[in-house]
Amino acid sequence: MKAKKIILTLCTICSFIILVNSPNVKAEEKSRTNCLTLPKNPKKMTYDEILSEMIKDGIPKERALKLLGKKPDISLLRSENIWYTTIEDTVTVTWAYKVRPKFYIKAEGGHGVYFIRQVLSASLDRSYHGTSKLFSGNLYYNLESRTRLYYRLDGDFYDNGTISISGGGGVGIGQWGSLNFSVSYSTSHYKYIYKTGYIYYGRI
Repeated sequence: MKAKKIILTLCTICSFIILVNSPNVKAEEKSRTNCLTLPKNPKKMTYDEILSEMIKDGIPKERALKLLGKKPDISLLRSENIWYTTIEDTVTVTWAYKVRPKFYIKAEGGHGVYFIRQVLSASLDRSYHGTSKLFSGNLYYNLESRTRLYYRLDGDFYDNGTISISGGGGVGIGQWGSLNFSVSYSTSHYKYIYKTGYIYYGRI
């Protein structure tokens, strides 16, 4: 009888401990989920550097200048802790071919805290180990918060043809944009893809 009482008492104590600790465990899990493991000192680019990067990635200079807007005064950028940079992800089309959605952003921060202020434009790097496919479809993107960008790549890849690109404008928080691709005179379909993902940038 005494043994049963002891076991019952131990079970009651264990249940109480579990109930007390459960909120803390959940809070810890939530905290881990929201924590962004990004560097305290992110890569920073100047206006001229981001412009060169956009041109290198195939965005016409006139278009890039329009997307960036007027070149700001350096002292103003420093006083407001604003800079430019790029964020990207890798998408597997097949085991032998991958592409990279890339976004050009204006960021803001200071004292170890930083976040996305605006997405200026987007591109799709279609070169992979000496191979480049044509793409017909769209790269949709939505700046859902100051630290999270959602994207969706939806369309078909072709081995050859003629490609034209439109869209890819700037967006602020809660806004979306789309970079659109079309292919004409295509003769060889390679692969259809539908891929969604998130890119995180920031420490808040």
